[in-house]
Amino acid sequence: MIGIDTNILVRLITRDDEKQTQVALDYLSNSSTPFVINHIVICELIWVLESAYKYDKKQIIKALECILKVKQFLILEKSSVRSALKVYAETSVDFSDALIGYVNKEASCEFTITFDKATSKTSIYKLL
Repeated sequence: MIGIDTNILVRLITRDDEKQTQVALDYLSNSSTPFVINHIVICELIWVLESAYKYDKKQIIKALECILKVKQFLILEKSSVRSALKVYAETSVDFSDALIGYVNKEASCEFTITFDKATSKTSIYKLL
């Protein structure tokens, strides 16, 4: 397995640098090994797409859904990522906050405590 850093995904999604995009595509397509994408990379990807590229939520959701469908990509804690993406799509909760809650839930936490009122409206958080 080979890990993928955020900047590789940014190139593949935005195609803002033709040379780097092609290098990434060539590498990925010429390899039969799975590529690991951890949830920190996904959080960082969303932040970059929002802040640097001004992608809106709909564009980000579409990009993440595409990433989740690539068979060669092994998404760590994929069920938590999918659950967090659903919350992100349907509420005002940030993806990273939703993911924290679902990762904690998978680790057998009853809930996650927070001071964030919006985040606490999900069933995986409790407002202090």
